[in-house]
Amino acid sequence: RKGQLALVEGFAAFRRRVPGARLDLVGPVADRAYAAALDDTIRRTGVTGAVRIRGRVRDVAAIAAGWDLP
Repeated sequence: RKGQLALVEGFAAFRRRVPGARLDLVGPVADRAYAAALDDTIRRTGVTGAVRIRGRVRDVAAIAAGWDLP
């Protein structure tokens, strides 16, 4: 667990200030119960369309290169 629940909570607050913000979560699912809690948090905070769970990826750097951080 890397604090994704807290990250999504914080992102939801941030998104109220920056409505177009998007969040990518990268990495494999190691704990199905935690993944379910993460899905619930995403739905509960209303950021379903703004959060993408990518799972395991071959090249994180290639994905990060497309990120735009203000």
